[in-house]
Amino acid sequence: LIRGAATDRQIVVATQSARLLREFAPEDVLVVEKQDDASTITRLSSDDLGGWLEDYDGDLGVLFDRNVTGGAPA
Repeated sequence: LIRGAATDRQIVVATQSARLLREFAPEDVLVVEKQDDASTITRLSSDDLGGWLEDYDGDLGVLFDRNVTGGAPA
């Protein structure tokens, strides 16, 4: 549903759902984290997550649950 809607427009989805993250490639995901009084935004990268992705069959949801991606609830 999200991919279909995103064919001709940008879609922004905020989630802490590991299940939803499983449906996306790392490059599709921006991680927002609070540091002091500011937010930082980081785009995930297959290159940066390479070994982790191999170990967990490319499952971003597992990496999120283990806080490898960042952005996990405090």
